[in-house]
Amino acid sequence: MPLDAGPEGLVLIDPGLSRNFDAICSAITKLGFSPKRVRWVLNTHAHFDHSMVDGLFRRQGASILVGVADADAVERATRVTAKFFDPSIERDYPTTTVDRRIVDGEELRLGNKTIHAISTPGHTAGSTAFYMIADGRNVLFSGDTVLFDSRLGTQDTAYANNRDYLESLRKLSRFTMSLGNVVRWDLLLPGHGAIVLDRAGMDVDKAFDTVRLDMLEGGRIEAAPFATDRYRRLMFGRP
Repeated sequence: MPLDAGPEGLVLIDPGLSRNFDAICSAITKLGFSPKRVRWVLNTHAHFDHSMVDGLFRRQGASILVGVADADAVERATRVTAKFFDPSIERDYPTTTVDRRIVDGEELRLGNKTIHAISTPGHTAGSTAFYMIADGRNVLFSGDTVLFDSRLGTQDTAYANNRDYLESLRKLSRFTMSLGNVVRWDLLLPGHGAIVLDRAGMDVDKAFDTVRLDMLEGGRIEAAPFATDRYRRLMFGRP
């Protein structure tokens, strides 16, 4: 998704697959911008469906920003990038240079936008959420760490860490900035599926509770918990 960062260019978050490059550029054009104005590409994590097209935008002059623990996957195409899904994608993954390796708490000043990096390991070691304030509302770009209404990123990979994932969700559900005030999430823009335009903290809290219960019960973390009996028993909608 592109963000207008003023005269200096656009910020693009998780542009995705190489085969979608033309479609992405077309969508940017329909918004009234030139695709060549993409100045920064941010990856919430290194999975191929979020980062595979990075190199094509870098050839147009964009800088690539990735969480420090996932940067090597983008630069070298490791098992974190894609092998869990299809070894041929790892083989064919178009590696590119990472221009900035992001660490927890880093403040990114990108054009007229200020974006805060929140390290959220678990789905991958370098998973990173991004936080910004827009029109007085707290916006969370969560990647695959939190999705709409308890849907989760898949944890069925050799390198996923469920304990780290739980702690990352705890961190987001109680996230504080200045003066120790807990941030109330208003908008959620995840890596897949529906976006949330109001009271997004509900989705963060539901994800945390879902994973906490999964781990307490010693079961697998189900990426689609709404398919489980427990979710159907406990399900509640937005008021």
